Amino acid sequence: MIELKLEVPNTNAFYMEVSSNLVDWVNRGGPFISPNESFSYKEAALNPTNRSNTADEFEKGILEGYRSGRVNGDVQGFTSRQGSQVFYIARPMAVKDPKCLDCHTTPEAAPTRQVELYGREGGYGWTMGEVVAAQMVYVPMSEAVRGNPRDLKLVIGALAAALGVAAIVGVVLLRRA
Repeated sequence: MIELKLEVPNTNAFYMEVSSNLVDWVNRGGPFISPNESFSYKEAALNPTNRSNTADEFEKGILEGYRSGRVNGDVQGFTSRQGSQVFYIARPMAVKDPKCLDCHTTPEAAPTRQVELYGREGGYGWTMGEVVAAQMVYVPMSEAVRGNPRDLKLVIGALAAALGVAAIVGVVLLRRA
């Protein structure tokens, strides 16, 4: 078993490689998404450090549900983005580790390099337990419904069998009446 250990020698330094701003890298392809696929990932936030993560109106609605406590856990469904139907899944991101607050309480407490890169306006004022973002994954409908043809046959077969059983039960019940 391989164990990875991260040792950060300077606690006031900004290490982009271990920050939540790897989203930009993921959106450029990351380790698992081909650059020509139209999947997208975003850490949608009302108060983002990186402005590219600013929540749109749809994402704001999801965040409001998480922040108010009306919604917990993953949320998924279908929506329209840039004129196309997409399947989405959202997962809340709450501040669970006090180390997050080392960079996200005030610009004065944040690493100098972080402030230089992202400014003094966003990504500050976080508190422990607060839902600060939603991890959003969007998949085009063409990809979401594309699956193994064998799986489709299995589903159709199961539905046909269920319909057949329901028809037989219906006939038996009608004969008894």
